[in-house]
Amino acid sequence: MLDAESRAETAPSIELDEADAEITQEGSVRKVSDEMLFYMASRGVTKDEALRMVVLGTAEVVTKRIPIEYAVEVDRLIELELGGGIG
Repeated sequence: MLDAESRAETAPSIELDEADAEITQEGSVRKVSDEMLFYMASRGVTKDEALRMVVLGTAEVVTKRIPIEYAVEVDRLIELELGGGIG
């Protein structure tokens, strides 16, 4: 953390009662594989649509757990980032 006031929120949350405890958490990022895109293309899905489906499908794990009004906004922001949104 950057300073004593900084904090990180995770789901599930981690609650500590010890001031000197150290907690770590892992995350991962991966590229959408060429094999995955090829598989989807062989079934008639364009590369852009396949990428959109993979990203939104992955994001759905999170957006199912938040209030719907926020989930809609997250989906819109992802669509804009992917270049498929109406802006």
